Amino acid sequence: MPGVYRLLALAVFCAASALADLRWGRVPNVLSASGLVVGLCLAAMTGGAAGLGVSALGALAGGLLLLVPFLLRMVGGGDVKFLAVVGSMLGWRLLFVSFLVGATLGGAIAIVLLVRRGGLRSLERRLVLLLSGAWLTPHRGGAGVPSGSSTSQGPHLPYVVPLALGAVMVASMTVRP
Repeated sequence: MPGVYRLLALAVFCAASALADLRWGRVPNVLSASGLVVGLCLAAMTGGAAGLGVSALGALAGGLLLLVPFLLRMVGGGDVKFLAVVGSMLGWRLLFVSFLVGATLGGAIAIVLLVRRGGLRSLERRLVLLLSGAWLTPHRGGAGVPSGSSTSQGPHLPYVVPLALGAVMVASMTVRP
């Protein structure tokens, strides 16, 4: 039964975070902080000190997983904090699976959006810039501009949405009635 509570808490947090990211382009700190507290408390209540340790390690792994992309301005701080909360609720092992599923969904959604909006040339340009490392050099209107800024080109995809879908999918597969 503890898995059901974890899944419910994760689903509520993911839905609220995804809606916030879609509506405002950010995940409020109060939502991330409360999600982290809930994740750690659930782990302590259901698994004692060992559960709390797994939860804390998951939160740390979640924060570290997107730290380099955050420092390179590829994702926002809300994405980093979101993944830390997911790690606190899933633990570090399921966090990595969840991240891979979410990142795959995000890539697929981004490609569909680019195709629908006729942005295949933009995709080709971004892939060339990514492979060449040119995106590390910020310049006006180029690939060095963070995806959420008004000068970036192409469709904006709130990254929390596919990460949330991946987290809930992975968590729902691990819950036993």
